[in-house]
Amino acid sequence: MILVAPEALDDEHKIDLRRPDTHWPLFYLEYIKIWENRYDNIPTRKPIIVLKLACDPDYVPWFRIHGKPYLPSEEERHRLIHVERERQGPLNPGQGMARRVHQ
Repeated sequence: MILVAPEALDDEHKIDLRRPDTHWPLFYLEYIKIWENRYDNIPTRKPIIVLKLACDPDYVPWFRIHGKPYLPSEEERHRLIHVERERQGPLNPGQGMARRVHQ
């Protein structure tokens, strides 16, 4: 049941937003130039060199031996990738039975 008469929108449908007379490359020329020259405007910063933040050259070898022991070694990672997981049953085992009952 329609309580209100539909509104006639004929005047609004005559508006053409496509602008067929517009030359789009010329219209957006400013933005096209910005895009084409985007690598010329990459902001740069001076490198931060502070002795306080410098790394001790002996630290890197030490870190490779002692750092992050909770991560698996390269050999263990290789083994983990190539181990096949056990096949698991369906997530909703009862769903298959429900289909059989309704068929």
